[in-house]
Amino acid sequence: INSNKQWAQFSEGLLNVEDHGHFYYLTTKGEIAIDLKNLEMPKGKQLSAIYSFTDGLAIVRIQNIGHKDIDTGESDVVYDGNLYPGDWYYGFINKDGKWVVQPNLDEATPFIDGISTIEKDGKIHFMNTLGSYISTLDYTNASDFSEGFAIVHENDKCFFINKYGNKINEKEFDRAQKFSDGMAAVEIDEKWGFIDTTGAIVIEPKYYVFSDFSEGLAPVSLKIEEKGYMLGSYFIEGFIDKKGDIKIPFDKHVDYGGFVNGLSKGRRFIYSEDKRYTGFYELFYINKNRSESTRLNSSHTDISRMP
Repeated sequence: INSNKQWAQFSEGLLNVEDHGHFYYLTTKGEIAIDLKNLEMPKGKQLSAIYSFTDGLAIVRIQNIGHKDIDTGESDVVYDGNLYPGDWYYGFINKDGKWVVQPNLDEATPFIDGISTIEKDGKIHFMNTLGSYISTLDYTNASDFSEGFAIVHENDKCFFINKYGNKINEKEFDRAQKFSDGMAAVEIDEKWGFIDTTGAIVIEPKYYVFSDFSEGLAPVSLKIEEKGYMLGSYFIEGFIDKKGDIKIPFDKHVDYGGFVNGLSKGRRFIYSEDKRYTGFYELFYINKNRSESTRLNSSHTDISRMP
C-alpha cells in the first residue's frame, strides 16, 4: 500500500484503503475483497472517501469530479479542503460493493446497534440498515448511537434519547458521554458521575476525571488540595464498580485506561522531591487484583489521558 492516507483499522474482517485514487477493501490476507472502481456514481460525482464496515454496511463519501482534497505535507493529518455546501454527499454500500443507501445524505454516522444518525435536507433522522427512517428528530444536534441511546445537545445542555427520539427522562446535564457497559458519564456543576440506562443517577457527580465503564469497572479521579504542588493540588485515581464502591484503591500520580481482557494500561508520573513533575512516567498494566506487570520507562511529556 503506497498511500499516505492509510490510517484505518480492520473492521468486520475488512480494511478500507485509498491508494492514489483507487478505493478498495482488503481481507486480513491482503487480498482485495471489494473493489469500488466500478461503483455506480451520480452524474458529475466521484469517490472521495470510504469508511469501515459496521453492521454489514460502510459509509462512502462522494464529491464533484475534479476536486482534490488538500494535503500540505506539513502534518500527519490530512485536512479536507472542500467544505462548501452541496459538494460532499454520503451513502452506504454492502459487502458486495453495491449501494444500499444512495449517496444523497448530507451527513451520516456509522451504524451502531443497527442505527445510523443521518442528516438530509436540514433534518436529522435515525435510519435502519434498510435505509428506512425509524424517527425524524426535532433536534439539530444528535450523536451516533451507543447501547441504544444517543446524546442531544441543546441550549448548552444535553440529554439522552432512544431510537424513537424520546427522552429517557427529563434530566439534563452540562456534558455527557456515550453509554458503555450499561453506564454513561454525566457532568453537573463541573463534577462527573454516572447514570444507568433508565436515566437514573446511580453514582453521584463528585469526580474530576473519569473514563468509561468496561468489564464492570471505571477509573475515576479526585482532586486533592496540598501546598507545595505547582497548582496547589494533585489528583488521585482508582476504580469503582457500578454501585460506586471502590474496587481498586485510589493512588496519586497515576492515570488508568479502561479494562480490556482483564488488564488496564496505566501510567505513573514521576515527581521530584520538591513535588514537581519531572517529565518522566512509568508505563505498566494492572489486573483487577491490582497486580502490575510489563513495566516500561518513558520520557514523553504529553500527560493527556490515555485511551
